[in-house]
Amino acid sequence: MKRRNFLGAACASLLGNSSAHAGVFPWSFSVKAERTPLLIAGSPTMFNLNLALVAAFSTQHPLVDAVVEKGGSLPALIALKRGALDVAALERDLSVAEDDLLTRNFLIARNNIAIIVNARSPLSSLSREQVRALLTGAITNWKQLGGPDATVRLISRTRGSTSRQFVEEVVLGGDDIAVNARDVETSRQLSEQVAADPYAVGYLSLKDRNDVSGIVQLGVDGVIATRESVLSGRYPYTQSLHMVLYGERHPVAAEFVAFARSAAGQKIVAQQGLVPVR
Repeated sequence: MKRRNFLGAACASLLGNSSAHAGVFPWSFSVKAERTPLLIAGSPTMFNLNLALVAAFSTQHPLVDAVVEKGGSLPALIALKRGALDVAALERDLSVAEDDLLTRNFLIARNNIAIIVNARSPLSSLSREQVRALLTGAITNWKQLGGPDATVRLISRTRGSTSRQFVEEVVLGGDDIAVNARDVETSRQLSEQVAADPYAVGYLSLKDRNDVSGIVQLGVDGVIATRESVLSGRYPYTQSLHMVLYGERHPVAAEFVAFARSAAGQKIVAQQGLVPVR
């Protein structure tokens, strides 16, 4: 809100000064077109996507001053409804309580979490219950899952990472990753450690996939994550990424969301490693 007020005041000051000068000098001059602020905030998962979309959108709308921030889905939705921002980025669907006649949400992309193991693992698929037990530490030996008699070595992202939040919220239903998990900073470190250890297991967000070899993705309830299974919802660990508008108060915000859903915007979605929805 402060940013919008600041920009508005700056524009008003410029226009005001121009008017004053027009009354003093006998010649006329053109007034610069007023710039339009656009504030987008919300899901950290969508931060890089939103930056890429804004970069492309700004080339078509040079008078729009777009700012992208993080902040979380719920705070962004609250700020949107209070008029403090223009587009809320959510990494989930709206709840029944959040939806109303003025709130309009648009599916922009889908993301998913894959459970990965070393390529030498004999396992190919786990049930959701087995995945949950594995990641919470209830299962500690691979023989409990039909694998070798060896201790499970769980590799996890550090607290605060968007992929870990996804796992704890979506895969584990609010429970925590096992306390004995080995935390790493990046998705590449996680992939490399799983690739180097035949008894390791970890997880990767679709947007964080990399070129590390020696790892394989497990099916979940017999379903492998593909574009088709993620779009259809058959793959269970799927995340829907939305942009939300409130009312009709900001036409440029609606144009930005329309761009995100256009062919050009969906191409950017794919370039960001996410699943396009159109």
